[in-house]
Amino acid sequence: MRRFASLISLMVLPIVAQAEGVYLYGAVGGAEYGFSQNDAHAIAQSLVEAGARSASVYQEAAAGMFKLGIGVPITRFFAVEGGYTDLGSLHLSGMTTGPASAFDAKQATSGYELALIGIHSLSSATSFFARVGAYAWETAVDARISDGLAVVDARRAVDGADLTFGFGLQYADWRLEYQRYSLDRLDVDTFQIGYRF
Repeated sequence: MRRFASLISLMVLPIVAQAEGVYLYGAVGGAEYGFSQNDAHAIAQSLVEAGARSASVYQEAAAGMFKLGIGVPITRFFAVEGGYTDLGSLHLSGMTTGPASAFDAKQATSGYELALIGIHSLSSATSFFARVGAYAWETAVDARISDGLAVVDARRAVDGADLTFGFGLQYADWRLEYQRYSLDRLDVDTFQIGYRF
């Protein structure tokens, strides 16, 4: 992920130095991890196959997200944006019987994105935009397992680079946007409200 961040700097900074109309942007919103009941059932089934008599897995509420970055207009119709995006976390909990145990797991994801923005003006103040680009992400998974007598903590980190795309409406400097991030085999759908500075 650090190599991707360095690549963003090498690509964007020379453009920024020569461009006019450079802007900063920020956004906050909700992140919906593509974790279904079938996924929860598959995890529970794997615990049973590993020796548990029964197992249940639950997903906590949707996560919050935010992003900060810089944008560089290329023409009236195109811009390049790059920055840091935190997708919050996916939180799972569950329990098993025979033996009895409880567990909690949290997957937190953040990274850097670089995207090409296409812009279509609807009026002097309103425009439709769409984006496509790459997201270099890092995910840390923290898990805690307890059987009532002992507690075991585990941590694992993975990273990668995948596609991101989205679309939205901009009115003056305010934005409403849907954006999807692909994390290997897991998709994260976000709904954002943002502002250009």
